[in-house]
Amino acid sequence: MHFVGDGWFVGHLWCLFWSKNKAKFIFTPSYHKLSIARWWLRLINGVISGLVDKVVSLSNLEADLVGRDYWVNREKKHVIGWGATPLESSDSNTESFLTGSGGQPPINILCVGRLGDHKGQYWLLEIYKHARTKFNQPVRLIFVGRDEGGETTLREEVKKAALEDEVIFTGELDDGALRNCYASSELFVLFSRYEAFGLVFFAYSIT
Repeated sequence: MHFVGDGWFVGHLWCLFWSKNKAKFIFTPSYHKLSIARWWLRLINGVISGLVDKVVSLSNLEADLVGRDYWVNREKKHVIGWGATPLESSDSNTESFLTGSGGQPPINILCVGRLGDHKGQYWLLEIYKHARTKFNQPVRLIFVGRDEGGETTLREEVKKAALEDEVIFTGELDDGALRNCYASSELFVLFSRYEAFGLVFFAYSIT
């Protein structure tokens, strides 16, 4: 049985109590730096991590943080990274900011995730600023996601570098618009310091 996230910790504990000797258990906690008000969750995650057979994280860095905060020993820690397969073709109603305005269409670099410190968008923007001078055709960096404390700083850096026409902030998108972004982008980038579940690494289609 695979527990993903800690929102259902009551169910996790119930399953462990009734089925510990009947099944193997894996736990992928939703790792975030916990505020003082939610510190109690650290104790619960620590207990669950101690009872399950394996604790899975999405990166080596996250595994170290989970191990430190939830007291997971080295033998029990495992890392399984997420991956994504981009869609092969774009829809006809893809947003205009993806296609540019005349001339050679830009290469779209897509970053999806809440705009916050642990997602690595500021580092990505700094790398983009240095790399763009070597591009031989138009390129756009597209940030998709709602603000989680990092948008103001990112926008200030974009304005300071006069990159308002190249760096796009879309905010949070619905499923259809997000699908179009994936389909119309040549490169997906996300350099999170750690992830809870890693939803943005899933590419999906809307039927």
